Amino acid sequence: MYSLVMRAYDVELDQIIGPSWIMDNMGPNLYQIDATIPAGATKAQFQSMMRNLLAERFHLAIHRERHNFPGYNLVVARGGPKLREPAANPNGILPPGPQMRTSLGRGMIRVQAQQKPISDLVAGMGRLIAQSMGGDPADFTSRKARVIDKTGLAGEYDFTLEFSCEGCRNLGANAPWATTAADNAGSGLPDIFAAVEKQLGLRLVKNNDIPLDVIVVDHVDKTPTAN
Repeated sequence: MYSLVMRAYDVELDQIIGPSWIMDNMGPNLYQIDATIPAGATKAQFQSMMRNLLAERFHLAIHRERHNFPGYNLVVARGGPKLREPAANPNGILPPGPQMRTSLGRGMIRVQAQQKPISDLVAGMGRLIAQSMGGDPADFTSRKARVIDKTGLAGEYDFTLEFSCEGCRNLGANAPWATTAADNAGSGLPDIFAAVEKQLGLRLVKNNDIPLDVIVVDHVDKTPTAN
């Protein structure tokens, strides 16, 4: 159930407060939803459909609260950013055009970006921090760090970020969640905090008061109504 609430309200697992049974991913309360999403539906429209389904079939009732969570501010380091302006020739790192690729290898993660804003890096950085500190790369419901962009950088950039990853120590070369198998040289790389500063000219600064919405489940049925 928790994964349905996460998708419907675009929150992480620790932003849901409710009865313990909805957090049990291995228990008897597993649901299969067969539905057709209209072609061209936006993320907001999909979430609205999910919320309506949960309200109609499970009688889900929630309210929102504002809680503070620990995380990081991404700021410009002393000496300024080390980001490259988009190159006319990307030297074969990526095909032409804006894109970002994350590669996982034993003990390391590599992020390669081309013509990408910092906001795209920030969007995935919380998961990268969690993985680098021992989180399971295959577990996309695990908690991730929150990162707020405070750089003030509005352009698009080319950059490569490489750092050690404790959660990647036991990855096989053909791990299905790896976009591309990276080098198995993670032991010689800095952690993500040092890498961000040295390679990008940015810094991750601890922030213990990041305000976020929390979904409080007031009521939900274990058994959905019939079709």
